[in-house]
Amino acid sequence: GNIEMPVKSSENDQKSDLHDKETAVIITTNLIPSHPSLEMLNETINSLQYLVGLSPNAPIYITVDRPESYAHPRVSKRTTPEKRLEEERRLEQYIGALYAAFAKKKNHQIVVNGFQLHIGGSVKKALGLFDPETKYLYYVQHDLKFAKEINHTAIVRTMEEYPHIVRLVRFSKRPFFVEDHEHICRNLTEADMFTQVNGITLTKTYQWSDNNHFATVKHYGEILARVSSVERPLEGPMMHTLKKKQAKVAGPGGEIDCSLYDYWGPYMHGTPRSSPDINHTDGREVYAKDNIYGN
Repeated sequence: GNIEMPVKSSENDQKSDLHDKETAVIITTNLIPSHPSLEMLNETINSLQYLVGLSPNAPIYITVDRPESYAHPRVSKRTTPEKRLEEERRLEQYIGALYAAFAKKKNHQIVVNGFQLHIGGSVKKALGLFDPETKYLYYVQHDLKFAKEINHTAIVRTMEEYPHIVRLVRFSKRPFFVEDHEHICRNLTEADMFTQVNGITLTKTYQWSDNNHFATVKHYGEILARVSSVERPLEGPMMHTLKKKQAKVAGPGGEIDCSLYDYWGPYMHGTPRSSPDINHTDGREVYAKDNIYGN
C-alpha cells in the first residue's frame, strides 16, 4: 500500500507555536464566598486581552488551592466541622465548574492542589508543568483583573535587551508615586538609569508584591530557590530580602553595596500617578470576606 509521508509543518507554523508558548499565565485561585460561580475568574481571564501582543493561545494554568487544614489549631478555633464540610462541597463544585468550562480549551490547564500550598507552592507546581520553550510568565491573582492596555511586546523586548537589569515587572493596583519607592541605593546603580524604554515607562523599586506581575521563568526559579518555604505568599520573604541592611564596600567615600536591590528589586510598570494597571474585581469585598489567604 501507499505509505503516507508525515506532513511537515511550515516555518510559519513553527514560529507561531513558539510564540504561543513563549509566555504562560498562572492564575491562582482559592475558595471564596461566591464559589462555585466562575464569574469573577472569567472577568480576570477576559482582562488578559489588555496584554497587547500576548498570544491568544498562550498557556493558562488555573491553580486551585485548598483551605488550611482543619487540623491546624487556629482553623479549628474559628470554624466548625459542619462549616468546613460545606466549604469542601463548594470547592468541589467549583472544581467541577472549572473542568466543565475549560477542559476542552487546549491552552487552559486546571491544577488542583491536594492540600494548601498557598501562592508560592501553587506557582511552583504550575511552573513544573511549563513547556521548556516557555521563557516568561504572568502571575495573576483571580481577583485582580487588568484594567487597561499593557504593551506585552515591549515588556518582552525590554527583558530581552536588558536581561541583566529587568527580571520582574509589577503592575500597579493604585496610582504610585516615585518618592514611595525611594531606596538608599537609588540613582547609584545602572538599574536606575532608565525609566523610558521601548515606549514603556519602568520605575525601579525595592517593594516586592504578590499582586499581578510579569517575570522571566528563570528568575522565578531563582526566587523560589531563595525562599526557605514556598508554601506561603512570596511577598514577605522577598520584602525581607530587599530590606536587609546592606554592608558598605571599599570604594570612593565608602560606597554602598546595592547588589540585593539591583538583583531582586522589581520595576513598577507605567507612569507615576497614572491610573492603575489592575483593579480588585470587587470593591465591596463580597468575594473577599472569607478569603483564606487574608489578603
